[in-house]
This record gives sequence, C-alpha cells and structure tokens, in this order.
Amino acid sequence: MSSDLIYNGSGLPSFPTLAGDAECDVLVIGGGVCGLLCAYYLQNAGVNVLVCEAERIAGAVTARSTAVVSVGQDVLCRDISLRHGAYAARTVMRSRIDALREYHTLCHELGCRFEVRDFYLYSTKGAARMEREYEQLRRFGVAATLLRDMPLNIKMSAAIHFSGQLQLDPLDFCARLVRGLTIRERTRITRLTRDGAETDKYRIYAKYVIIATHFPLPKLRGLYALKLYQKRSYVLALEGIRDIGGAYEDISEDGMYMRMYGKYLLLGGGDHRTGKSGGGFDAVLQYRADNFANLFAGSKIYASWATQDTVSLDGLPYIGRLTRSSDRCFVATGFGGYGFIGSMISATLLRDLILGRDVPAAKVYDPSRSMMSAQLFANVFTSLGNYLLPIPRRCPHLGCALKWNASECTWDCPCHGSRFDKCGALLNDPAQRDLR
Repeated sequence: MSSDLIYNGSGLPSFPTLAGDAECDVLVIGGGVCGLLCAYYLQNAGVNVLVCEAERIAGAVTARSTAVVSVGQDVLCRDISLRHGAYAARTVMRSRIDALREYHTLCHELGCRFEVRDFYLYSTKGAARMEREYEQLRRFGVAATLLRDMPLNIKMSAAIHFSGQLQLDPLDFCARLVRGLTIRERTRITRLTRDGAETDKYRIYAKYVIIATHFPLPKLRGLYALKLYQKRSYVLALEGIRDIGGAYEDISEDGMYMRMYGKYLLLGGGDHRTGKSGGGFDAVLQYRADNFANLFAGSKIYASWATQDTVSLDGLPYIGRLTRSSDRCFVATGFGGYGFIGSMISATLLRDLILGRDVPAAKVYDPSRSMMSAQLFANVFTSLGNYLLPIPRRCPHLGCALKWNASECTWDCPCHGSRFDKCGALLNDPAQRDLR
C-alpha cells in the first residue's frame, strides 16, 4: 500500500519536524498505535510527553493492521500455563480482558469507528487443543463457549467463541487519539543518551524514555537481536462477499485469519519469517480458491498488502524496563501479530511503572525474563548462518547478509527483519539508514 492510499481520507493530521533541542518528562520513540497510546495515557495523567516518529505517525505496521481486539489469541492460555505457570497465564488473560474493556471505553470517548463483533478461535487439525484451552479458560472464569460448528462453512475441528470483542478502523482511531498530543514527525532518534536521546541535529532531554519502535532501537543492549525475530503476513481485501458475522482465526502455524471491514472481507495469512521463503500471497490465494464455492464465490480482490510483526521467544510481549538495570528507559515490543491489544497492555502498564504504581503484571511481561527456549537457538542459528554467507550486500543494522525477496521486490534481512526497496531505501527497522 502506498503512502497516498494509507493516508487518503484517514483524517490523520500532520505534525512538524523537530526544529531545536527539546525537554519533556517522557520521550516516546515511535508513532505507531503503541507509542500514541503510551503518550495518551501518560498525558492524561498529567505528564509532559513528546512523541518522535521517524516518518509519519501510524504509517507503517499500524496502518496495515487488521485491528481486531480480542482476548482470544493463538498464544493459548493453556500453553502459557504449561510454560510459565498458572499465575502467569491468569495474569496474561486478565490483562487482555482489561485491555479489551479499556478499548470499549476509549472508543466511545473518542467517537471513533468501531464494531462489537464475535471472535472465533478455531483449529483445523484436531479438537484436543481447543478442548484443553476451553477448560483452562473456564477455570479462570473467562466467558467463552466451545463449539463444534461455526457460522461459516469452513473446515474445522473445534472452536472457542468469544463475544463482545472489537474491530477498529486503525487510522480513524489514531486520528482521534492524537488530538492534543505533542508529536514531531520525520524526526528519527539516532542515539539514546544518559539524559534522553539525540537526532542527527538536536538533543531531547527527558526523565524517561519509552521505545515503541516495533524493533527496539539499541543494537545490543538487552539482547533483543537474539530475543526477537520478525515475520511477514499477507492480506487480501475481497469485495462482493457476504458479511461473515465476526472475526475468525485458525491457530495452526499456517492458519488464516479474517474479518469484515465495511463491505470488504480482509483475509490474511501466509506468514513466514522475514528474509525466508514461505506461504506469502500464494498461500492466501490458494485458501481463497479452496473455499471459493462455499465462502468466496463471486468475490474479487480489491487490494492486497503485507505487514510485519515482531515475535518474542515465548510468545508473550516484552513490556517494561529495557534492561534489568534500566531505571529510565522502557520498551514495548514482541506483540506477535496482536499489536492493538498488546499496545493497550503496554500503555497502561508503562504508565503505572513511570508513575511509581504497583504493577503485578510487570514480572510476567518483564523483558529480562528467561531467554531459554527452542526459538532462541533458531534465532542464533539463523543469524550465524547469514553472517557467514559471502554476500556483499549487508544489512546496516548488524551486518547480516540480505536476501532478495522476488515477490515484493525488496532486500530483506533474515536475522532481524530489516527491509529495503530495490534501490536501497529503508522500509522496516531495526536498521536506521538506507543501504549505501
């Protein structure tokens, strides 16, 4: 999607570039929905906040989000309980429920476009995982229903139905959220300092810094280069299709997700690690073809785009202090495809930490929690393998060999997910400059 298509009719205002040194209580780096929500809640608490965005606010991952807000996710409550214990699983589910409730309140206050919809989390590869998840949710007192059939005639083994979930228009939401916020666009932060941060020209003095840049800005601090990877996901907007009555997501590794957006159906999937081969648009098109007769008959493709998500080692976001010893610098990342609900959890949690409040959930989301997992070794193996490749075109982030992505005509980094167009212009972080 081009910038013109993203912003056309969105109502998003533009903001000036930083024109001199600045001072604030909290500097928020990143103008996606996460950074904007952090700024909104802090400012409402009486804190002086400045948001700095390298390009345009909400112009990258936020603009391409399907913006479904649901307590149901493919990071199952049951799996969290097995890995981290029942307390962590209960805390995560409680924070998702609180975030959903906060969105209900905020959407009414802002007057933005939203819909209350049912959400169906389902499996096509056996009913056992859904049955175990439902029992775990029931023990935690979460309102949900186990289904053997769904309103849609698609292949499934079992599903969990959540009522009262939300669908948003991401740009309309952000356009209303930024009213009254102090924002500087086209202001790229190049370095963190002991008393704030710097751009190429100016210094920003801040008591606290929140890094909400999708992939954290520091190259090595906190070991995020090992704790995160990025994945691509592909979306078709289909027209000429009946309303499917809710949002749906298959928990399978190659599963699809879908929701209505006005008269369009957004059908997504084909996920794969950035810089690696995978399903892509071909997988989404194949799913559409396989279900053409009973679901997509007569539909036409109106638009298509890809988006990018950061994924943590254990499926839970990293929200909290940048490192264990950081008292002034905080981070929010690793939402794994659930950016809107992860952003709300981050905004309220970081607000409370900065204001000195007790935050029981902080330990569960702590970025310094244990790194030991199979995904860590996969990340290390991928990075080492690509560092050793004798390829001259390297990522300016940490020097990984870039791969040519023929389907999107981009140079992609399989280590950490930076992307560049065919001429070398930067498209996705963590790299901070174009290819030379």
